[in-house]
Amino acid sequence: MIHLANVTQSSHASGVTSQNVDALSKINWVPLGFIIGYLPPGEGVRLSKLSRSFLKKFEEYMMISRHGYEALTLPRELMSSSGLTATAVTDLKERIFKQRRIQWIRAYVEEMLPRRYILNGGDTDAVECLAFSPDGACFATGSVDGTIKMWDVDTRRCLATLRKHTDVVQHIVFSSDGKRFTTTSIDGTVKSWDVGTRRCLADLNQDQRKMDIAFSLDGTRFATVSEEGIVTIQDVATGGTMTTVGGIKHHVARVAFSPDGKLLATASWGNTAQIWDVATGVRLATLSGHTATVTYLAFSQDGKLLATGSADKTAKIWDIAKEASLVATLCGHTYWVVYLAFSPDGKYLATVSWDHTIKLWDVDKRCCLDTLLERTHGVTPHHVAFSPDGTLLATPFSGGTVKLWNVADLSRVTILRGPDGGDQARRFVFAPDGTFLTTIYSKGIVAIWSLELPKSSIKRIEQLVRKSLEEPSPASLT
Repeated sequence: MIHLANVTQSSHASGVTSQNVDALSKINWVPLGFIIGYLPPGEGVRLSKLSRSFLKKFEEYMMISRHGYEALTLPRELMSSSGLTATAVTDLKERIFKQRRIQWIRAYVEEMLPRRYILNGGDTDAVECLAFSPDGACFATGSVDGTIKMWDVDTRRCLATLRKHTDVVQHIVFSSDGKRFTTTSIDGTVKSWDVGTRRCLADLNQDQRKMDIAFSLDGTRFATVSEEGIVTIQDVATGGTMTTVGGIKHHVARVAFSPDGKLLATASWGNTAQIWDVATGVRLATLSGHTATVTYLAFSQDGKLLATGSADKTAKIWDIAKEASLVATLCGHTYWVVYLAFSPDGKYLATVSWDHTIKLWDVDKRCCLDTLLERTHGVTPHHVAFSPDGTLLATPFSGGTVKLWNVADLSRVTILRGPDGGDQARRFVFAPDGTFLTTIYSKGIVAIWSLELPKSSIKRIEQLVRKSLEEPSPASLT
């Protein structure tokens, strides 16, 4: 629901009187949920069937508002030097007034974002993981009961429920062409699914519980770590083993593919990380320097840098392109660093620690820009996520809220209110085009946030408004 305080401020700035504001407050404002979700086919996936009732009410007020029209004054310099006739002045005022209405309507719609939708317990069991298809048209959720659900982004309607796993679904990864996706479960299985037919294509792995699993960015291969510490790289299409990595003295805790899928990083309990050639299984480098277990691995999007987090309370950045040399050691956390995320451009690194803090670092300057979550907030963070364009960073906050940080200006923060009950946000997934943010909460509830309107939809709004402006102007009303 739009805040009337915001309307009041913008209205006074435009010369609208308090009488107009009183009239405005009497309008039965339509919440965004009535506007978003209904556009005719072809108008985009976020804004459907624009509420004509909303436009009619808004335009009705603006049309009849003689006070607002008459209060519109032209610059004194223009009036004294232009020699405009009374008719010309009226025409000019009318055109300006119409343009302002367009601006106000657009501002009204945009101010109502972000909008939250909840996939509640009646729609899905407690969700453990979520992934969007590459085109952003659908997303899939994996639940603690072993089921997988496919959802339509437009309507948030469940398209299918898939049952093959017998325990918690841990990962969902779509192929780069969007035609299939792969799931893993605590039951020890890895399954491949056809998006179109929604049928299970293959059981790729029937071994025992995996200590960790990672997929290549294009979804064509995956690496698993067995309880014995053996790392196996397999082809998603065939399930065949491509490479087996061995000879690591200590237990392997984490694995991660480079963005191009050519390298695999492993983290061991021996306080080191290793870099492997995926094609040959040859170890290319051993990264030494941490004084405790390496807990997490993250490649930069260009694959040139690798960040490692550790139980020694530090994060380290390594230059993979330059013989895996150490670039920086980031100190400041007081307990284990358990999650890392590079911004898409590689300029920033976010670190998450079990000391209840989240920090944002400048990679080039090797300095902490800010602590985004303090210990006093009473939150145990597990995850953060950058938007696809790198302009936003989503982090958990107290009371079940989510903070969206403007990375370029950390003073600009949007707070997203979570579901009732104060359940903590524990995982974030942005849609490929950045227009949606999904949040998985501790109890398995999923919130979907509509962050922006597509340009095509905003253009459609303006077209409808301009058409409505062909109606009689305030000057002709009696």
